[in-house]
Amino acid sequence: MKLLLISAGLCDKRTGGIPIYVNDLLLSVIKKDIQVTYLDVTGQDPSSSEAYYTSVHKPEGYEHVTFYNTGQAIDFGNGTLEPLSQVADPDGTFTQLLSQWLEGCSFDLAHIHEFIGFPIAAFQSFRERGIRLLATLHDYYTLCPTIKLDLPHQEACNLSEQDLRCKACCRKGEHLKLSYLEQQIQKLIQIKGLSWIPGIMGAKIVRGGQTVLSLGVKAQAYRDRRRLFIQHLSQFDHLMANSVSTLEVFKSITSLPNLRHDPSFTCKSIHTSPPESPKVRKATAQPLRILLLNIKRPQKGLTFIKTVLEILPPETAKKIQVHLWGSSIITHSSVVNHPSYTHEDLDAICQQADIGCTPSMWRETFGFSCAEMLSRGLPVLCPNHGAIREHIQNGKDGMLFDHNDPEAFVELLETLLQNPALIIQLQEGAEMAWRKFPKWETHVDLVSDHYRDLV
Repeated sequence: MKLLLISAGLCDKRTGGIPIYVNDLLLSVIKKDIQVTYLDVTGQDPSSSEAYYTSVHKPEGYEHVTFYNTGQAIDFGNGTLEPLSQVADPDGTFTQLLSQWLEGCSFDLAHIHEFIGFPIAAFQSFRERGIRLLATLHDYYTLCPTIKLDLPHQEACNLSEQDLRCKACCRKGEHLKLSYLEQQIQKLIQIKGLSWIPGIMGAKIVRGGQTVLSLGVKAQAYRDRRRLFIQHLSQFDHLMANSVSTLEVFKSITSLPNLRHDPSFTCKSIHTSPPESPKVRKATAQPLRILLLNIKRPQKGLTFIKTVLEILPPETAKKIQVHLWGSSIITHSSVVNHPSYTHEDLDAICQQADIGCTPSMWRETFGFSCAEMLSRGLPVLCPNHGAIREHIQNGKDGMLFDHNDPEAFVELLETLLQNPALIIQLQEGAEMAWRKFPKWETHVDLVSDHYRDLV
C-alpha cells in the first residue's frame, strides 16, 4: 500500500505535539510494510517567486516532499484576512503544482493531520484519482480560522454559523500581501545606513496594512469558510477525532456522518508501563516544585501563569518553585527557566518535580504534555475544559481549575501548600496513571489496519 501523510511540518521544523506525533506515526507505519510519502505544503522561499517542490529520500525509508511558495499565507493561530483562500486556491498556483506532482505519483490513501496551508478544495485532485481520504482532527482549524475556537477573552466559541465573529478575531490575521511586505522590510533592514528606519517603522507599517486589508474582508466570507470546510469534509472517507471532547465539539457544530472517535489515540512519548525506578517524593519539603512544559504562547497559558505570579502573595511565592521547560522565559524569583528538551529528557525532568501543570487557555483536543507528565506518575493541575480533563480524576491524580480565574489558581496553590497530605494523595493516585493510556504499538496497529480496510 502507498500512503501519503500530510501535515504542516515535522519536528525538525516545528515543536509541539502534532509534529512529533506525525513523525512517530510515519516512522512506525513504515515498519508495517506501508510505503510512505510525507508532504509539507508550507515551505517558504523568499529568494524565489516561483512555486516549486522538492523531494528527498530520507534514510529512515520514506520520501519527504515540500511545496514552496504556493500562494498560501501560513498562520498558526493569528487567523487570516483571506478566509476563502483556505478553502479554494485563489489563483490556481497550488492546484497546478499539486496536479503536476500527483501526475508522477500513485497513492492508495492520503491521511491529513493539518489543513494549514492546504486549501481543502484541492482534495478534489485526490478524489479524481481514486485516492481514499482520511483526516485526523487534531485541532479546530476547519471550524475556526484562529484554530482555537475561542472568543477573544478565552471564552469557548459555540456560536452558530450566522452569529460568527471571526472577522473581529482575525483583525490581526495573516495575508499573503503582508508576508511580502515583511520580506521587503527585512531586505531594507539589511541595507547599511537604512536599517534603523524600517526597524522602527516596520511594525507600524504591517499593522497599518492589516487594518487596511481587514476593511476589505466581509464577515460573510468567514461564515462561508466554515460552511465550505464542512461541505468538503463530508466527502472524506473517514474523519477521526483524537478525543471524546473533540468529537463532541464537532458533533455540536456539524452533522458530519463520517466522524468517529479514535479510542486508541496516544503518542509515543506517553508511558504505558510503570517507571523503572520510581522516586519517592517528599511532598512536605519546600519549595513545592511545579513543572510546566512548552507554554510558549498565551493560548498555552503563558499569560495566565505570568498573571498568577504577579498576584501571588510574597510568602506563598517563597514556598513554590516553578520549573519552566521549553522555549519560553518568565522573569520571576519563583521561576527557574530551562532550555528546550527532547522526549528522552522527560523521565528525568518529571522526577525532579512534585506536581505538573498544563494551564492551556484553549480547549485542548488531546493535551500531550498533560498525558506525558501524568503517565510518569506526576499529578497534574489542569483547566476544567477540553480533552485534558479526560486524563484527570479530580482530587485523585490531579486538580481541575478555572482557566479564567487566576485568583482561584492562587487559592489552589495555597490549599496544596497548607495540606501536604493532599499532595501525597495526588502523587499516590498518579503512580498508576500510566494504565489510562493505550500502548503506542496498539495505536499503530489499529491505524495500519484502518488504512488497509479503507483501500
